[in-house]
Amino acid sequence: MTKTKPFRIYLSHCIRGKHGENATDTQMAKNNQRAHDVAEQLRSYFLDWYRMDNFPEVEIYVPGEMDEFVLHAYRRGYLSEAEILACDCDIIDSCDMVLALGNYVSRGMGVEIEHASTTDKPVFQFSYLRKSVIRDLHSIIESIAALR
Repeated sequence: MTKTKPFRIYLSHCIRGKHGENATDTQMAKNNQRAHDVAEQLRSYFLDWYRMDNFPEVEIYVPGEMDEFVLHAYRRGYLSEAEILACDCDIIDSCDMVLALGNYVSRGMGVEIEHASTTDKPVFQFSYLRKSVIRDLHSIIESIAALR
């Protein structure tokens, strides 16, 4: 039996947010925690759907879950913002779609969304995990996965 490749999602979210380069560690941690919390909720839905609905296995990449290394490398001058975003875009290339969290699109999110659009990756933006968002996301993933 051949195992199919998991459906990969990139969760684009604010890290520095509206504060940009002036964001404090506390503000960044709060933004990253929100993304982590949403991803955990989504992972629960995806796992349930996988177990009960013959839904594809889904993996979510959340930049904020890896942010400690990136933040230290950025502060030491090892990585520039452009280099970090270029790496994020490389990761998007390995994903099937991008979820954009929030109604505010930061500069970095804008780069990620634009890259997804120019490489024909579907982008789904949402602010909160409402029933309608969950239902729509289920349908979108199911449709995209059927085309793979």
